[in-house]
Amino acid sequence: MRLRRALCVAIVLLTAFASETFSAAIDGIGADGWHTWRVEAGENAADWCCYVWNSGNAERTGCDLDGSRSGYSSSDDRSSLAPHIQIYTLMSNGNVLKIRTLSSQCPVTTRTEIFDLGIVENDDSVGWLAQYVAPRSELSSDALAAMSAHENSFDAIVSVIEDRELDEDIRRQALFWLVESKSEQGFEYIERLLVGT
Repeated sequence: MRLRRALCVAIVLLTAFASETFSAAIDGIGADGWHTWRVEAGENAADWCCYVWNSGNAERTGCDLDGSRSGYSSSDDRSSLAPHIQIYTLMSNGNVLKIRTLSSQCPVTTRTEIFDLGIVENDDSVGWLAQYVAPRSELSSDALAAMSAHENSFDAIVSVIEDRELDEDIRRQALFWLVESKSEQGFEYIERLLVGT
């Protein structure tokens, strides 16, 4: 039990350090408007994009970042997966208003300029997103969804699940997104939870 607690504390500290590194490494992240960066997708990351339903079939379309989330979903078509996911964040007066996670091959539109920050290290991106998990807000689930799509995000998500000081809803969302990541590590962890080991 002590070892698990020490591990969770270490993960949180490392995540905080990664967050500072990420923030310092990206110029202009505080400027108003949409910012985007690419990271390596998890092996089983969903093909997030926007879809319309036509005669029972989902047709992939581009996403309007300024619009509602109508049609924002994923596909199980493994042939269309890209090696990267694209994180979009909308900033206003230094605050994050929205976080969207899409396939890097999903086209987007917006009424404003998008600041492209290029490819970012996964740990740095996960660390930055982790800032918006707690306290619970409209960004919590979006930040966890984005984290779950990253390669090697297992430890960061488990640290949220096991943090008993966090809001129960946040911990449940973290568990949901761990399942959605479809990672082998995630399934093994959930199996251990179920059998109580």
